[in-house]
Amino acid sequence: MLLSVHSRLVLLGMATKAEGNMITLRLVRDFIRALGWTEEELAALDFQQTDNQVKWTPAVEPKEIEVGPELKKAVLKWFDPEKLTLEMLPLYEQFLGE
Repeated sequence: MLLSVHSRLVLLGMATKAEGNMITLRLVRDFIRALGWTEEELAALDFQQTDNQVKWTPAVEPKEIEVGPELKKAVLKWFDPEKLTLEMLPLYEQFLGE
């Protein structure tokens, strides 16, 4: 699955909701590692945090991250379909569609 910097940040924040058995949590743990950034990406992005906002230089291309069926089911549980926001909708649809 191709994930943008913004999507990766959102998913990293949502990963704190992860629940499940040992196998599912290991999948989530590996997913969290895959969502992270390399030293080169960090240098190119130049993250700047002010108050509750994170800004970056949009120099990093989306990253391809493998998401199998079990991980997809786990991630979809992090979304509350009754409380989606317009910001979260594209990411939710991306996980529904793949």
